Amino acid sequence: MNTKDFKKPGHRYYPAPFWSWNAELDNDELVRQIHEMADKGWGGYFMHSRVGLITPYLGKNWHDNIRACVKAAAETGTDAWLYDEDKWPSGFAGGIVPESGPEYRMRVLICVEEKDLKPETDTLLTTHEHNGKRYVIAKHIMPLGDTWYNGTSYVDMMNPAVVKKFLDVTIDGYKKEVGRHFGKEIPGIFTDEPCYLHYGKYLGSLPWTEGLPAFFQKLKGYDLAASLAGLFFPVGAYRKLRFDFFDSATRLFLESFGKQYYKKCEENNLIFTGHYMAEDNLQSQTQWVGAAMPMYEFQHWPGIDKLARHVEQTVTVKQVSSAAEQLKKERTFCEVFGVNGQHFDFKGRRWIHNWEAALGVNFVNHHLSLYTMMGERKRDFPANFFYQQPYWEHEQGLSDYFGRLNYMLTRGTRDIDILMLHPIGSYWSEYDVLSFKGLNPWGADIPESNAKAVDRSFKQITDRLLSRRLDFHYGDEMIMENHGRVDGKKWIVGAGAYDYVIVPPSITWRMKTVDMLTTFAKNGGTIVFIGNPPTLVDADKPVDYRAQFSGAKFVANADEAVAFIRSLKKDVIDVRNVPLSREADEIFIHQRTLEDGRTLLFLTNTHESKVINARVTLPFIGGVDYLSCETGDIVPFPVTSENGSMRFDYTFYAGDGLMLVIDKKAQPKDPKELPEYHTTALTAWKGIPNEDNIVRCDRITLTMNGETVLTNAPLHKAWASIFYKAADGTPFTAEYKFNVKDIPSGKVNAVIEMAQNLDSITLNGKPVKPGSHIWHNDPAFIMLDISKAIAKGVNVLTIAGKKVNNITAAGCHRRVRESEFPYKNTELEAVYITGDFGVSSWENREFSIVKKDYGSLDMHDITLTGYPFYAGTCSFMSKMSMKKKPHEAYIEFSDVQVPSVEVRINGKKAGIVMWSPLRIDITKLLKEGSNTVEVVFPTDLYNLMGPNPYPMGLPKGVSPGTFLDDNSWSDELLLLRRGIGSVRIAQR
Repeated sequence: MNTKDFKKPGHRYYPAPFWSWNAELDNDELVRQIHEMADKGWGGYFMHSRVGLITPYLGKNWHDNIRACVKAAAETGTDAWLYDEDKWPSGFAGGIVPESGPEYRMRVLICVEEKDLKPETDTLLTTHEHNGKRYVIAKHIMPLGDTWYNGTSYVDMMNPAVVKKFLDVTIDGYKKEVGRHFGKEIPGIFTDEPCYLHYGKYLGSLPWTEGLPAFFQKLKGYDLAASLAGLFFPVGAYRKLRFDFFDSATRLFLESFGKQYYKKCEENNLIFTGHYMAEDNLQSQTQWVGAAMPMYEFQHWPGIDKLARHVEQTVTVKQVSSAAEQLKKERTFCEVFGVNGQHFDFKGRRWIHNWEAALGVNFVNHHLSLYTMMGERKRDFPANFFYQQPYWEHEQGLSDYFGRLNYMLTRGTRDIDILMLHPIGSYWSEYDVLSFKGLNPWGADIPESNAKAVDRSFKQITDRLLSRRLDFHYGDEMIMENHGRVDGKKWIVGAGAYDYVIVPPSITWRMKTVDMLTTFAKNGGTIVFIGNPPTLVDADKPVDYRAQFSGAKFVANADEAVAFIRSLKKDVIDVRNVPLSREADEIFIHQRTLEDGRTLLFLTNTHESKVINARVTLPFIGGVDYLSCETGDIVPFPVTSENGSMRFDYTFYAGDGLMLVIDKKAQPKDPKELPEYHTTALTAWKGIPNEDNIVRCDRITLTMNGETVLTNAPLHKAWASIFYKAADGTPFTAEYKFNVKDIPSGKVNAVIEMAQNLDSITLNGKPVKPGSHIWHNDPAFIMLDISKAIAKGVNVLTIAGKKVNNITAAGCHRRVRESEFPYKNTELEAVYITGDFGVSSWENREFSIVKKDYGSLDMHDITLTGYPFYAGTCSFMSKMSMKKKPHEAYIEFSDVQVPSVEVRINGKKAGIVMWSPLRIDITKLLKEGSNTVEVVFPTDLYNLMGPNPYPMGLPKGVSPGTFLDDNSWSDELLLLRRGIGSVRIAQR
């Protein structure tokens, strides 16, 4: 470990976001945004076509934009990563591939009643009688016209010729334009959610391609076509058939897509990264990709996505980190933080990455940073982590934390000696595809089955091992075909060597796995079977596993397995929740052996809101250093040592992480008694907003083509059902109203998206013109001076123009053709009134502009004191007197409901705090006598941009559809408190 590199690691350890290219792109604006990212410590960006893109994808201007960004990457020392698709899932090249002919389009295997067969898309393969009904099994070709696929379709990803076409269009297309930058300013390319079947479009179907029967015959030695009924109905040797089918489909998908893509990247000096669709559990993998882990062998940086506000995807992360660590991949990638809402803050991001880092992720790809928040784009699975956010100026602190954490967790090698066999084959053998017909593929209403039981127990065992700090890898059977062997009492998978092998509840294992188990048992290796043991080999031959492995340990559940393994292992790290006198299950651990032989430990509290007062016992003795990922400092860490072990007490705040390095050749430092802190509350704060206040106008009366279609309606009712469906060129008029009780002093502006493309804008019948200023630096948000037109009472703002917009549905767009330019897009969005005023509210339903001194700006909650929609920073000033300079002094905060807090003492910056412990050292800045304390905090975009009509609280996931959810709608807005509970000075 290099101390200097820990303080400031290379740029590739820092985050690199999905940079959403979602409008008509301008080179100067792109370069400006790159400098913004570099200034905040981000190491690069993935140039990602996203909902709302107007610049023609892969066209001349697109490549000009790419070149401008590559040049800026060289200037800023950042990486310009390619992204391989127009939105996602990868493979259709924005529609270019499926438009090449029907032979390129996705095929699926369907089973329907004979009357439901559609001759225009379906080809009969066989029939089957079941429960008195006649069913047909047919090949279905996905037709063109799908909104998500830009009016085209998904493609046949198990056909190598189709994948070659995709790679020719995409990678070879980029090679022609910017190939000389491959492996330099352009380090690699991201693939997003490729799949052998877009299952969400075809519930109850199976993957298919014309080449599958021949591939199956060669691999399995029998005729697939003669056995198709067993894929849908429990007839014949259906378990073996289903196992063989998914084994074949997975391998064909890997051969066609994964290996071909990997080879193309190898040939072009590109890092192949990204993630496959639906890696989350055994069910979703079976439905979308077959199996995720085998795919990771053929990625340079294997990856996953982790979306929404939870840390439940333990299986997802352990799959990718197991494969990456076994196969010695350089990095493990995660697309993360999306779908959380605009209020997801620094401490939330730290919480989730600490969790996934403990599990093995070491590259952070923010989802999502928007080129513009214009129109539908602002609802693109928020949050938007970029320059539009009021907290953006504080982003560097989190970037540094992530960079240092990722750097350290790629040093040396992970210490893992437990392997759990991965039971995807058991799930395949019992997968009942027809039981999913008509169900939400992500829902909880999946019927009980043997397959579901395997899936559920696999997740439960995973979570139990992690919560008891028995770190482990999964053993994937396809990976073990080429990388697995037994060496004495060690079970080897690639670079991994294991002393303990866990067999989870399962139905079948491959012959090679059974042979390895047999050898491992014979050599004295420890095998633990949990729950019902399997009964089959290769989903066909019956085996009495209890008899064959009589020397193994058979236990009923995960708790018994944990107790047994811990009784054998002498190196388990114990973490107790002291107040509750129990195991601290929330604390996960990541242990590594560094290149110099020292031990690195990273412990994290995986709970979002719970504080854990823990006692940690380490089963060895040595000198301990604490590594601060916040500051880059390395300092001695005191511990108590006795009887060959060390212990210490530590407060793990919510989402907290603790990194230690132990040198077993050195002596530990004993803790010292220190005097208590004396605390004093700091009050009498005077606050000011640093930006204009805001009122949001989001109810409209809408006329389309001369017909009034909405009257004083919530704006969301206009988007997908009216405005997006209208033909380009359709004239429209939208009327907004807002109430003014007191005329503000100074300038008042209206902020209207793409105002320059409207035909007319009036306020109270008076014309107003778009100005040259933009709001929050976003080029789509145009400010108009309405000071001379505003009046007391109800004000009516009217916009008129022609609908020009390529959004086709929530989260979808169509390609804009070169012939349509200049494309003067218009938007139908909220209008924001800004100025130096206060805002009053009636039950968070009706809002009025009032005098600025309405109430007072309260540090505890600015939302309730005249700033309900405010998006900016606030400054609060106070005074404190010191009789003499203290030895140590900190400013401490409680109940912080803002993203971050900056402190200045006597005009000098003391620091920024984003998460607990909410304290900043101010010792060096204090002086005897009077001291000025300034506290500055930003808000976020949630109160302004929503989704707000959720009086019962927001869901854990926020998508474009959340903004259209009438079932949860209320006229009473959910406006989050923004402020600080209390401020104290602690000194000694």
